[in-house]
Amino acid sequence: MTPRLPVFACTTIFAVSLIYSVTIIGYDSADYSRMACFIDVDDSCTGCPDADESFDSVPYDSVCPEWTDSDVQRVVQTTMKQSATVAAIFLVYALVTLRYGLLLFQYVSQYKI
Repeated sequence: MTPRLPVFACTTIFAVSLIYSVTIIGYDSADYSRMACFIDVDDSCTGCPDADESFDSVPYDSVCPEWTDSDVQRVVQTTMKQSATVAAIFLVYALVTLRYGLLLFQYVSQYKI
């Protein structure tokens, strides 16, 4: 069970990242504005609420007008594709390591003194 856990985890992350990168298109403008506030690390968005405020207290038209919906879509899709790529790399690594471990176990079990 334990050797299969990394393979399952990497496969799950890979699949979820690909699914989310494809289905990120169907959101409202208010949702994209909220996403832009979380994505922005340089504080270039204006109108984003502080950490102790909620988004309900700010009208969505004034939240981060600098980022368009397509900008947010591209950033989120790129992030999901990067996550899927890293998960695929880890999946290949986990499969190769699992194969190596099983071969090593087979050789050690056949060893005789």
